[in-house]
Parts: sequence; C-alpha cells; structure tokens
Amino acid sequence: QLVISNAPIVLFALNHEGIFVRSEGRGLEALGLKPGEIVGLSVYDLYKDVPQVIKDVKRALSGEAFTSTVSVFDLYFEIRYEPVQDKSGHGIGLIGVATEVTQRKKAEAELKKNSEKLKKRNRELEEFAAVASHDLQSPLISILSVVKLLMRHLEGKLDMEAQKDFLYINSRITNMLSVIKSLLAYSRVGPSGKKFKPVNIENVLDQSIANLLVEITDSGTIIDHDPLPVVLSDETLMIQLFQNLISNSIKFQSGDTPRIHISARKRKRECVFSIHDNGMGIDPGDMKHIFTIYQRYKEKSNIIGSGIGLATCKKIVDIHGGRIWAESEQNNGATFFFSIPTRGDTH
Repeated sequence: QLVISNAPIVLFALNHEGIFVRSEGRGLEALGLKPGEIVGLSVYDLYKDVPQVIKDVKRALSGEAFTSTVSVFDLYFEIRYEPVQDKSGHGIGLIGVATEVTQRKKAEAELKKNSEKLKKRNRELEEFAAVASHDLQSPLISILSVVKLLMRHLEGKLDMEAQKDFLYINSRITNMLSVIKSLLAYSRVGPSGKKFKPVNIENVLDQSIANLLVEITDSGTIIDHDPLPVVLSDETLMIQLFQNLISNSIKFQSGDTPRIHISARKRKRECVFSIHDNGMGIDPGDMKHIFTIYQRYKEKSNIIGSGIGLATCKKIVDIHGGRIWAESEQNNGATFFFSIPTRGDTH
C-alpha cells in the first residue's frame, strides 16, 4: 500500500459497469485528484470529453489487455489495461496503471519537428551546393579555355619561365574544378531512404574498375582480389566507396608498378574489407587526419587532390553503420580497412 501510494503512477480499477472502485498513486496529483476521490463515479461521465479513454475502457472490459497512450487535460498518459475475470472466466472489470509521459511526448514532438527542419535544411544545402558548383565552375572553365587559347597563340614565343607560369595556372584551375566537383559529390552522399539490399561486392568491384579504366590503364596498375562476399548495403554508395579507395591508392603510388590487393573477412557481426597498396604510405602523424574533409596527407608532395575523397569514404561507411581506418608505414604501402555490419543471412 505504501509503495502504491508513493509511486509516480495512477493505479485504478473499474467494475464491469465502468465505475471506479479504486484510484491511488502520486500520479493523481497531476490530474488535481486525491486518492479515492473518484471512487463510485463512472468513467463514462468523468471522461466523456476524452473519446480515446472511453474507447479504450470498452475495449479492455471486453477482455483485451493492451497499452494505450492518451491525452487527458493537456497531459499525456501511457495506460496499461488488464481485464479482470472471476473464477468462471466472466469479465468483472479491469485494472489500469497510468504513467504520465507528457515530457517524453513533448520531447518526441520536438525531435520530430527538428528532424523535419534538418531534412529541409539538408535539401536546401544540396540545392545550394549544386547551384554554387555550377556558378563556380562556369567562370573557371572560361578562364581555362582562355589560358589554353593563349598557350596555343603564343606557342614558340614564350621563354621557359613563362611556359611554366601558364602550365601552373592551367594545373591550379584544373585542380580547383576537381575540388568543386568533389565537394558537390560529398554533399550529395547521404542515406537514399531505401532499405539496404544484398549486394554482390564482386560486381561492385567490377563496376568500380570499369569507372577507373583510364586511370588504371595510364598508371599500369595491377589489381587482384580474393573472393568477395554479398553484404546488405547500398550498391551505388559501395561503388563510390571502392572507386574512391582504389583511386586514392593509384594516386599515391611510390614509383613502382602500382599493385592493389582487395580482400574481405567475416567476423561475428561485421564484414571487414581491406584494400592494400604498395604506394608511398602514410606518415603516422597524418593518420588521424586523413578522413577529415580537406585534410590531405603528404601535403608537401606534388600530388594534386581535392582532400575530399577519403572524407566521402568515411561518410559512406558511417551511413552503413560501419568503421573505417588505415594502417601504414611511410614509404611502405598502406592498407585501408572498412567494416559493414552483417544484417541477416549473406554469403
């Protein structure tokens, strides 16, 4: 009795006619009631303006046990209804336990509201990124065209220093265009809203290699792989993930023939993929920054890159609920690992 009286709940009982025969608990205070105050009164009269309560009481008195959430006088209660029967199995009433959940409901409503705002904001940012990308690329493409025309027009008339200047301008504009395109691609990476489906990673790798055929051919890169599994994932994002990691390995080659080996191993709750290369490796001091947008490793090298590719990889892995990391020794190659959680039966 002491526990019931001090618990932050409302414990009530109704007979088969819907008359209160018991009402206790500290939760009554929120309704402005005292223990036992409504005993002898009809639920149909007290809550005639709350249709949900009347509907739930009738449902419980018919013999069904269930939990319902209802708004009563600007408060929200989660109510558990349990029908009561006599020894013969005839319904004689019900017992209910009501817990006030007003703050929780308000928090849920606020969370939903903020979620909708965030979705709208993300759509606006994606639209802005697309427009900004177009507006930024147009003048750069025009400048690049003028530079190339000037180089052709002045061919044979420029000294070595002037030629270097023109080539530098050309490379920097080309790099800036690459950065803008990469930034747009990064901004567009996000959950598709579709459920993950079984995806054959062998096919993903084939498509990634096909997309990078020019880079692979020009660099002479040799790619081999172990048998790769089927995982529940987003196929388009997985292709982008493999493509970015393979391109990264090709870009940071050491001078030898680039070699890339791809493998996968199953663990209890995840599948871990690895992409190993024989490139220049990563300085230990750069390791913690490589997946951050605009943080490129080997900044002092002459390799041009956007600094967005690995950040995009991390974003894709995060969407799948996995992890991504790298192991390397400088001048001794690098291995990038990422995990995809296993969800159901795959092979």
